[in-house]
Amino acid sequence: MSAIKRSNVNMFLLLNAILWGSHYVWNKMLLGYLPRFSILFICSLGGAICTGIAFYKSMRHISRKSLLWGIFINSFSTVSNIFCMLALGATSSSNTAFIVQTSVLITPVLMCVLLKKLPEKKVVAGSLTALPGLFLLTTELKGFHINPGDLFALVNALFFSLFMVATNINSDKIDSKQLTVIHHAMNTVIFFILMACFEKGTSRLNSFLSPIPLALSGISIFIAIATILIQNSALCIVNPERATLIYTLEPVFASIFAFIFIGERLESAAAVAGCILILASVMFSVFTGRKGASEIIFSPVIRIRKSISFISRLFF
Repeated sequence: MSAIKRSNVNMFLLLNAILWGSHYVWNKMLLGYLPRFSILFICSLGGAICTGIAFYKSMRHISRKSLLWGIFINSFSTVSNIFCMLALGATSSSNTAFIVQTSVLITPVLMCVLLKKLPEKKVVAGSLTALPGLFLLTTELKGFHINPGDLFALVNALFFSLFMVATNINSDKIDSKQLTVIHHAMNTVIFFILMACFEKGTSRLNSFLSPIPLALSGISIFIAIATILIQNSALCIVNPERATLIYTLEPVFASIFAFIFIGERLESAAAVAGCILILASVMFSVFTGRKGASEIIFSPVIRIRKSISFISRLFF
């Protein structure tokens, strides 16, 4: 994806965090019409058809070696998605949301072990700051407890981290467009099998064909295509530990979209504090020192802070 360059890669990853954050809301609304694996199958099928048509020329020239590398890399993502669904069925959504985001710590550790290279100090500091923020935002402190189903969420986080690392390390072995097509094609096959095994007779086709679920499916397919293509292209440029740190903003944006579209509100001051911690960790670890990006994202915050300071000097 030629539009993604080193100068703007952080902004594209931020766009991914926004899109994935909104995706939680669209999928939650779709669950009123279809079961989980049916939704994943539809998104994967739509993604496979669209990317197959768009990148047909690229796929015509794919080598057997590149195809095998694509299957190997995407197998981590497929396993991650399956364990995410298992986790949602075996533990609370709050536990799942928090544990899945522990990839922000798992990814730097994997990169350190595999490449024998320490991650950036700013990224480590940001990850350690973001993690308590994620806990405060995604969990209810009174009701939080560890249960066996949380292991599924932890496996999900591990395999997502492996997918990110494998994509980055092997970026020279397969084109990002080819990797995207293989990703959706693999998921289509896997989720069709899971849908046929576990959801036979549960899909309600008539209700699905109404305008609202069709529109939601279209949005979900677009997000599935855009986010994977952006991520595969970005990981050719940026370290995966930086990407996972930016992705900690997903639950923040999910909260914003949930408030706008389905009326969900943050119920506690702890959740608000969690949002602030996550925003601060990403701002100071990723966007500081990059004038264009930081000014675009945080200039409203800076202006508000200066206005408050000016008013306080006038009156106090």
